[in-house]
Amino acid sequence: MAIRRLIRVPLVLLLVLAACLTQVSTAAAGNLTVRDDAGVLTSADQQTIRDSASRAPFSVYVWTAKGGYTGNKAAFVSAADALVTSDNSVVVAVDTVDKFTHVAARNARLTTAATTAAKTAADSSFGQGQWAAGVTAALTSLTSAAAVYGANGAPNQGGPVPVAPQNSFP
Repeated sequence: MAIRRLIRVPLVLLLVLAACLTQVSTAAAGNLTVRDDAGVLTSADQQTIRDSASRAPFSVYVWTAKGGYTGNKAAFVSAADALVTSDNSVVVAVDTVDKFTHVAARNARLTTAATTAAKTAADSSFGQGQWAAGVTAALTSLTSAAAVYGANGAPNQGGPVPVAPQNSFP
């Protein structure tokens, strides 16, 4: 009887620990918000983005705009940055008319170099009108970078990490 109790107690503790660790890893992944103002993302596109975002250790906000910035990249960047409202979040934004893109992060273990690389990864697809492929490329790049920087213990601190404004995607 005493031996069974000695085995049962560590087993119960092990199960409780496993449950706690599962909760921690689940909490690391964030939410996805898709704001398709341009109306360019099909249901299948949104599912593809959802699948990609589910692997990200941060919340994701995707925004497609349909112009309205008439060459004012700074206004577009400002509007996209305003969507990064919480820690551990990322925004991937594209203006399908003015051809602007922007990637920003807040406390998501990402550097400016990581957001720049994500923007570059997205721009080749965006330039061909492949909106979901561009978002997915950006999220894949950011997710990989977050794993690298998180493992090195160098989390990003502070407000949004913007990509330096560039002209337009190809």
